[in-house]
Amino acid sequence: MPSSRGSGSRRSADRYGRGVLTLPGLTDVRVLGRGGRATVYGGTWRGREVAVKAGEVPPLPAHPHLIRVYEPGPPYVIMERCAGSYADRGTLPADEVRVLGVKIADALAVAGIVHGDVKPGNILVGADGEPRLTDFGTADALTPAYTAPEVFRGGPASDVYSLGATLHALLAGRPPGWPTVGLPGPDGPGGTLAGVPPQLADVLRRATAGDPADRYATVAALRDALSAPGGPAARGRG
Repeated sequence: MPSSRGSGSRRSADRYGRGVLTLPGLTDVRVLGRGGRATVYGGTWRGREVAVKAGEVPPLPAHPHLIRVYEPGPPYVIMERCAGSYADRGTLPADEVRVLGVKIADALAVAGIVHGDVKPGNILVGADGEPRLTDFGTADALTPAYTAPEVFRGGPASDVYSLGATLHALLAGRPPGWPTVGLPGPDGPGGTLAGVPPQLADVLRRATAGDPADRYATVAALRDALSAPGGPAARGRG
């Protein structure tokens, strides 16, 4: 079967001079979006609607909340096509955010590797309506608002902090300590979550604590803490 690896892939120019991806087995190619790091293409590949971009991703286990990767690259990653991301959804009800947190924390725990850039824009919505975490291994292009403070001092990335900040943003409209625009506000990590159930707010404050020693030690521990407020939540594998 044809693969995305090797010299079979190339880019030509359309009539506007823009790059168009040519890949064995890929048809109906169109540009889905252009970002700072890559252009994302859509198309049909082996009967599936897919998204394609340059690069490679580490091997990932099967999990309902991890992006389904059909070809890991290089030079191109071929993965399931999703319908937008949580960056497009605005603020969400507290219980929906809590259940989302359980699912993504479980996905991170099962993946067993540091993601490095968890944020609303990297949680996509699958064709089945379920969240899918994508863009593993992008720690070289961190998003400051969702990055733990110690990373800027040379420390390791913290998926616990980044997921906590992501859930905070989906509740409050912004990550902890960040105003609508500009630099971090004086409240610092933790922020306020007016109207959010106290147990959930406490979990997120701990997840986004400024001192790594004050946070949950693992994403699995964060998942379990999110499962507790307000009753049981569906686990990612259940």
